[in-house]
Amino acid sequence: MTKKIYNKLIRDKIPEIIAGKGDVAKVSILSDLEYTKALKTKMIEESQELQEANSREDITNELADIE
Repeated sequence: MTKKIYNKLIRDKIPEIIAGKGDVAKVSILSDLEYTKALKTKMIEESQELQEANSREDITNELADIE
């Protein structure tokens, strides 16, 4: 069995969804400072993906990711 490591911010009850599939998600709670830094990093990542998007659909999807 291969262990996957994502190091991502969690939303939409993802750990519960993973558990429902019989897997285990290891999570940690970030400090306020770590959370702020992670959000800024995520915004930069999504902005870069938006910049690289070419089609209207891709642009719309990237904008939705930022929301």
